[in-house]
Amino acid sequence: IEVIAYLFVQKIIAPEKVFLIRGNHELRQIQVQHTFKRECLSKFGDVLGVDVWQAVNRCFDVMPLAALIDDQIFCVHGGIPLPSHGGGLLSAINDIPVDLPNPEEQSQLAWELMWSDPISLSEAVPKMKQQLKDCDGFGPNTQRGTAHVFSS
Repeated sequence: IEVIAYLFVQKIIAPEKVFLIRGNHELRQIQVQHTFKRECLSKFGDVLGVDVWQAVNRCFDVMPLAALIDDQIFCVHGGIPLPSHGGGLLSAINDIPVDLPNPEEQSQLAWELMWSDPISLSEAVPKMKQQLKDCDGFGPNTQRGTAHVFSS
């Protein structure tokens, strides 16, 4: 909780210098699975802890999923989505709902941005190499069981 509070304060103090991007750890089900919700309950009690956890998540729900630096550097927590999600256009990201409490159900493009992973061709097994070749550099993300992997 201290880390996200610090980041929020930095954003308030320097809104033109600090940029926060939402990733897959800013999903409620991941926080329950890991420790963030438990930490809120432990530090603030059962009632206030849930209120704090929900308030932080309402902030996460409206955080951007991507950023573009100097019109050259594409930044996301996860990775590059399949071209079929948004046509491969950066402008499609602007069409993702801004209040996004359940990205898996609300926007496949948002889900891909949060969960897709890069894969090194040197580390890919032959079957994955073939899938990447056949699908323009994309394949199923078998390690996560969701979204996709991508390579050059």
